[in-house]
Amino acid sequence: MMVHSTGRFLPWHRTFIHAAEIAMKQHCDYHGTSPYWDWTKDVADFYNSPIFSDPDPEAGLGGWGDSNTDARVLDGGFSHTSGFVLSYPFPHTLKRNFTLRPFLDFPDAEDWHVVPDMLGNMSLTPESIKKTVDSWIGDYRGFQADVEGKQMVDKVWRDWQLKHPENLNAFGGGSTQAKSGAENDIFPVGYPPDMKTTDYLESNGLFVVNLTIGDVLSTTGRYLCYVYE
Repeated sequence: MMVHSTGRFLPWHRTFIHAAEIAMKQHCDYHGTSPYWDWTKDVADFYNSPIFSDPDPEAGLGGWGDSNTDARVLDGGFSHTSGFVLSYPFPHTLKRNFTLRPFLDFPDAEDWHVVPDMLGNMSLTPESIKKTVDSWIGDYRGFQADVEGKQMVDKVWRDWQLKHPENLNAFGGGSTQAKSGAENDIFPVGYPPDMKTTDYLESNGLFVVNLTIGDVLSTTGRYLCYVYE
């Protein structure tokens, strides 16, 4: 199942974050809404972002991992003292690390369209975010995001959709990933054949219903019903 660097990327992740919210409500007794992290506000000083400064044992995300304990998170609701345990691929506590220049030793950096000495937070600039929607729909570079980060990507897409009426149902992208960086320059959103809004979003059982791309182009129509504040 190919999602990244294809036309599936945005609609697939929109469906994914919706499925995650449903699962939290059905299985974890969650009663809130899905949060999103507006990382554009943290570009200037990503390391000291308030989102990683809340030690609250129930609601806080905690800080950066401790280098003396292999980057384990020591405070907040996901710390080793909170009882939170990740189960895959084996039980372990959460680790969180921030590397200012994550691509210095990155293999095949050119194939991934990154410059080796690029700063990690360079992928969070307004220009890069605009490129996410305008010309790099397949993926956003240099930044590993969790559900809140994916939620923000969906918000960027939805904001763009609402900018002009013709954007609402605009869709494009190939069905297969390009094989190298050079090919990505020619097919940044995937190889032909191009996908259609009637194509189904594969999930290997992750989504409880079978949905087409057209089913999730709008967050307030057909299958979905949510807005961003």
